Amino acid sequence: MTPFGLSGTYIASLATVSLLIGQVGGPTAAIIAYQNPHIRVTVVDRDAGRIRRWNSRHLPIYEQGLYDIVQIARDGGGALVPANVVGISDSDDRQDTDASTPSEESETKNVLHRRPNLFFSTEVQGGIADADLVFIAVNTPTKPSGVGAGCATDMAAFEAVTHEVARHARAGAIIVEKSTVPCGTARLVKEMVSRGRGPALPGPFGGNPAN
Repeated sequence: MTPFGLSGTYIASLATVSLLIGQVGGPTAAIIAYQNPHIRVTVVDRDAGRIRRWNSRHLPIYEQGLYDIVQIARDGGGALVPANVVGISDSDDRQDTDASTPSEESETKNVLHRRPNLFFSTEVQGGIADADLVFIAVNTPTKPSGVGAGCATDMAAFEAVTHEVARHARAGAIIVEKSTVPCGTARLVKEMVSRGRGPALPGPFGGNPAN
């Protein structure tokens, strides 16, 4: 797997990935962790209630199969998961009865020899500081008032998180904006980080938009 234009060699050399989450951050983290068990993936959010749900059976959002992927990466070996997720069946006849948990009637398989590598935390500063690769994946809703109300993107949360990244990202860390943002935002991120860090800049900047 070589996501986001990075080489397989680089992916293999990564130790930690952190995602500052919005709607797309959690599922993105789950897939990265599931496909790359050698990488520690940490999802950070100051909303303690949301983090509690990511650490439970009742995830804050629903996508088909998401809980099963989260369970494998978050809970590691010994987790009972639907057989199709771990590749012993090509069909999935399961009918979800809950918006955030797997059906108990699914055929299951015990996932062995895998350590947990997906973590959810409210320790935003620590998550940023420890990461080799930082995703900014916060929500960017339409502005409800002021100039551009009803059509312009509200960048307040994105810019606030970018300031946090500028303060705490380690030198050499890759910063990727994944939020749905206007053209030119990668340049804005680089400028904000440059002002916050001076010569001790993190590494490359990139974009992996949700849409």
